[in-house]
Amino acid sequence: MLVMAAAVLCRAHAAGAESTESRNSLREYAGVYAYRGGATVCIVPKKGRLIAVLDEALYPLTRVDGDAFKNGVGQPVTFRREPSGAIAGVVEIADYFPRLSKEVPPGILRLTIPRPASDPKYRYRVPVKLDEGMGVGAAATAAGFNEAVLKQLGRDIVAEKYPHVHSVLLWRNGKLVFEEYFYGYDVDRPHQMRSATKSFIATLVGTAVDQGKIRNASQPIIELLPWPIESFAHPDPRKARITVDDLLTMRSGLDCDDRNANSLGNDNVVYKRSDWARYAMDLPMVADPGVVARYCSAGSYLAGRMVEHVTGRDLLEYADSALFKAMGFRNYRWPHQTVSSNVATFGQLYLRPRDFLKFGILYINGGRWQGKQLVSREWIERSTQPLSKISSKTYGYFWWQQSFNINTGSQTSTVDTWLATGNGGQKLFVAPSLGLVAVFTGGNYNSTTDTPPNEIMANVLLPQLLRTAPSAER
Repeated sequence: MLVMAAAVLCRAHAAGAESTESRNSLREYAGVYAYRGGATVCIVPKKGRLIAVLDEALYPLTRVDGDAFKNGVGQPVTFRREPSGAIAGVVEIADYFPRLSKEVPPGILRLTIPRPASDPKYRYRVPVKLDEGMGVGAAATAAGFNEAVLKQLGRDIVAEKYPHVHSVLLWRNGKLVFEEYFYGYDVDRPHQMRSATKSFIATLVGTAVDQGKIRNASQPIIELLPWPIESFAHPDPRKARITVDDLLTMRSGLDCDDRNANSLGNDNVVYKRSDWARYAMDLPMVADPGVVARYCSAGSYLAGRMVEHVTGRDLLEYADSALFKAMGFRNYRWPHQTVSSNVATFGQLYLRPRDFLKFGILYINGGRWQGKQLVSREWIERSTQPLSKISSKTYGYFWWQQSFNINTGSQTSTVDTWLATGNGGQKLFVAPSLGLVAVFTGGNYNSTTDTPPNEIMANVLLPQLLRTAPSAER
């Protein structure tokens, strides 16, 4: 697909004719187009490519020849012309979508520009102290960062050396010391979390365990779901042996693999089903539980449904009571319903980066927030252990582990981090050895350039911090 279907607020304008003189310019493709499910997509030209913008997510299109393009996963996207030569619409694989307007709303254009022309440069500023439950401080004096390095990082993001980084927040030694927003984002604007939402779901499973709603991680999930085992398609006695631990480590054994287009549980197949969680349990088993890890988004939908069933509460209502209100989250939304009519949002969380940061602080502090134990330390420790392996990377309870080998000139040091991550560059790094929590949000969806946060951590932040910062004080 061009992108996964998602809603976007684009105002339509009257269409007009294109001159044949502009056919070779990417500008002629710009505008607002219809899309699936009543959504619209904005097409914006930038630096020799087209960008499709949906629900504030940016998807690159690369020209193949003439009016033929391909998306980030190599699928064909072809623009169609009127007899006059003007662009009439776009064909995505076999589906045609008409152009509604040649004009792209200013709010959408801002998502493609790091800083407005009136404020093109970057200057370091101490974050503004708000009623957020965390202190702020200067990067150098409060956290041992070299402010010149951070200033250059900001300028490199503005210059698009690190493209489509929407925010960077750094917290260390109890202080938020760096907080910057780009591409039209700000402190109050919630951002897509994509698969980082999974880490929140795992945490809610943990609070349900802490409250005795779930016995422990060894409990079979069939005891925690609303459907009897005999009702599932592809009956298999192994389904009764899938535990909470198996589900959260992606080792359910179900035929569910987002990275295998032929898997019956591939996320693109799941999204078309009326009930994603129920469909997951209807999948055939392809391995014994607890043996092989396959990246399976449907497993997180099952976990969310499990939490709802054992608590007797809507998932968002339960999240509010267990975490969000206690931590002062605001301006967030979570259209979590795992049904086909919700495909436009993928059932993901939308959070302010400050609240994403708070989530990391909760973990680095062993489940405590402002002196209150919201999640047991035991669950935090278990969640972040390397419990399974997906491809070459280790995985806990919907948390990744990522290690950085940093050469500081005199020696090479390894920094281990816990990572909550989502498509597009939504990344929360927790580095316990340094007392560091780092948040990034971004717009590199379905592209090969979704690693700017990894590059910034490995090449900018961690080397500088290891050279100059004192040991963590927590």
